[in-house]
Amino acid sequence: MKTKIGVIGAGKWGCALAFALGEKNDVLISSRTPRDLKNFVSLDEILKCEYLVVTVPAQQVSEWLRENFVFSGQKILVASKGIEASSGKFLNEIYEAYIPDENICFLSGPSFASEVLQSLPTALVVNSHNEVLSGEFASFFPSFIKAYTSSDVMGAEITGAYKNVIAIAAGICEGLGLGKKCRSSFNL
Repeated sequence: MKTKIGVIGAGKWGCALAFALGEKNDVLISSRTPRDLKNFVSLDEILKCEYLVVTVPAQQVSEWLRENFVFSGQKILVASKGIEASSGKFLNEIYEAYIPDENICFLSGPSFASEVLQSLPTALVVNSHNEVLSGEFASFFPSFIKAYTSSDVMGAEITGAYKNVIAIAAGICEGLGLGKKCRSSFNL
């Protein structure tokens, strides 16, 4: 029997995860605005799923949770990364006010939505203090995604946010034509 999973957020990453998870599971998807996507349903219907994958951008998470989310025992995989600019909080710190620790996992990469949509080999880590739940979420991914598990939630949060800073700095170096040595100095 296939597991029913709801993906919240129909941006590129949400669509890529819905595609990948749909290989082995029944996947529904929803977002703030209606989209012409396969298996698109209302947020009310998504929130009835036992397993949810949330791709709401970091800067919108607090508002989205406050205005839309009602916890009713769902098991959540947060697939967003970053630090909320207004509060300086990591996502796990924001979610803890809404979801018990034993019901939540955080996804980390490296990954690119465009490559997941092409079924290219990808490695992901499902991070949670609940080893059983992280194993469940890891098992939902298709064969082209190797999903590992870890209990280092904060480590995943820090590296997920830090890699964005490195990527921006490397892009600036590339744009200015400063060479590979300059670009690689950010990986110290």
